[in-house]
Parts: sequence; structure tokens; C-alpha cells
Amino acid sequence: MASSDNLTDKNIVFRKLKSKSENKVCFDCSAKNPTWASVTYGVFLCIDCSATHRSLGVHISFVRSTNLDSWSPEQLRTMMFGGNNRAQVFFKQHGWTDGGKIEAKYTSRAADLYRQILAKEVAKAISLEDTTTTLPEESNGVSSHAVKEELLPPVTSSPKASNTTVVPSTFKKPIGAKRTGKTGGLGARKLTTKPTGNLYEQKPEEVAPVI
Repeated sequence: MASSDNLTDKNIVFRKLKSKSENKVCFDCSAKNPTWASVTYGVFLCIDCSATHRSLGVHISFVRSTNLDSWSPEQLRTMMFGGNNRAQVFFKQHGWTDGGKIEAKYTSRAADLYRQILAKEVAKAISLEDTTTTLPEESNGVSSHAVKEELLPPVTSSPKASNTTVVPSTFKKPIGAKRTGKTGGLGARKLTTKPTGNLYEQKPEEVAPVI
């Protein structure tokens, strides 16, 4: 289903672009009905000029067939931002006419600038589309950030609460011991055991060795 959708999108895009008179001829040699294109510059080429572009290298000009090859949405968008007319105007403004060697033209500073312009415009369009598609997800997914913020405080407060509760418990224990001493629980037992005669037997035993 996805591949068929891409093919229909490709056919629709090229049908609209080739309906313009400037895109009905090759960008380099003005041959009619070009069936190839340079994705890098968004221009239509004949099969002979496409071979010349291919010899320049993919980093200079990436060539694809408008009929046989598959096209990604980004590549189709580059063609929509480009077109033969826009490229011709740009190169003429930078001193490049229709004549001259193709190698020198596409390795020039003007060609480098045009590549960068198209790449930035396509990247910006993609980023805008990504943000618009993620906006409803963010509105529905605000709770995801809120849940994270809500979950973090109780997790951090739980160890703090455990530390605070342990400290007063340690202070309460000696206080309780002192209070029990006042009531006479343990002290009374010690006092009751002292007058049982054990202390009286120990006193004469200690006095005897001193004499």
C-alpha cells in the first residue's frame, strides 16, 4: 500500500511539474521531453545530460529517472522547490549562461550555493511538517511530561521522609528510658535486690584484707 501511494504521489508531482513549459525541456541542452532529473538541483534532464551529471559524482549531482526510479517525499519536495526556471534565474544572476561546460558549471560556487539553498528549504519544510504532526500528540501527551514531574517528587520525598522519621525515633527512645527510670520500674528492682544481704556480705569481705 505504501509503495503504491508513493508511486501515485510521484506521478502526480511530475505531472504537475512537467505541465510547465520550462520543465518540458532539458535544463542543460534544451532537448524536449526530459525523463531524468537532478535531485540535487531540482532540474529536469535528458538521458544524455543525466549521464554527464552521473559522471560528476553523487556529491555533485544525484540523478534519478522520473519514470523508472522510486522517489522519496524529500526528493519530490526538492523538485517542487526547484524547477528549471528557478535554477536558470539563479545561475544567470551568478554569471552562468546556458552555454559552457557542464563540469565547470556544477562545480562552481554558484552551484554550491544553490544546493545549500534547496537543502535548507526542504529541511525547513520537513521540520514544519513534523511539528504540525506532533502538535496533537503533544497536546494529548502533555500528561506524559506532567506524569514524569508528578512521579519524581514523591520518589524523592520518600527517602527524605524515611530519614526524618528515623531521627526522632532515636531521640524518643532515651527519653522513654528516662521516664521509665522515674517511675521506678527498673530502679525499684535494683534497690530491692540490694538490701537482700549480698551487699552486707561484700562489705566485711572488703574490710578484712585492708586490716
